[in-house]
Formats: sequence, C-alpha cells, structure tokens
Amino acid sequence: MNRSTLISAVQQCCTLCGYNSRTLGIQNLTAQAPQFPAALICEPTFQSIEGRNHGKIVYGLQLYLLDAGIHLSPEQRSQLIANIESNLLEILSQLSEHEKIACIDELTIEPIARAVVGLGEVGVVAKCMVTTIF
Repeated sequence: MNRSTLISAVQQCCTLCGYNSRTLGIQNLTAQAPQFPAALICEPTFQSIEGRNHGKIVYGLQLYLLDAGIHLSPEQRSQLIANIESNLLEILSQLSEHEKIACIDELTIEPIARAVVGLGEVGVVAKCMVTTIF
C-alpha cells in the first residue's frame, strides 16, 4: 500500500461516518475553511519499510475530526467531543479492516485545546502508526 491508497482509504472511512474530508500538509490546516463536520487528514509520514517486493510500510497518521461549536455551552461541548471520539474510533476500526492495513498502533486521541481553523470548532486529533502491506 502506498501513501495515496492509505489517504484514499482514510477518506472513504471518514465519508462513511458522515465527515467531509480533505488532505492537507500540517502547515496548511487553516488554508481553507472546512464544511462541518470535517475530517482533516495530514499527509502521512513515512516511518519505515520492511521487504523489497513484498512487505510492510509504516506511516505516521494524524487525523483531525472537527464540528461546529461556537455557540455551545461547556456541557454541550463536552458531549460533542465524546461523540466525535466515538466517531473517530469507528473510522479507525473501519480502516483497520481494509485489506492492505496490517495494524494500527500507538494510537493517541486528545481533544483539541484551541481552534484549528479559527471558526470556534470543537474537535479531537488522533495520532497513530499505520502498518500497511504491499
């Protein structure tokens, strides 16, 4: 599996869960306002490779899930974050079932402390290592 196949698989999983997805470099997250609910996929980073003609490639993946939250109370924001985390786990579960994904490791999920795109959004970020097979 190469980078473009991984990105396509993540986008499909996000779309199935109702998110408008796009892929950006980490420095370009705020380049264009997303349509909520949004999934911002950072370009996967190559970590390692095993094998020549057949083997594994490990990519670092960063995925932001965002939703509108500008007029929400603290309790509503907290509930929305819990819902987004649940959606994120569903997306990663679907991704792990892809025929070219061996495993997803070192997963961390955390709420976003400040707005990513500056629209008062609420969201979470997942960081993980995705082992793909080729």
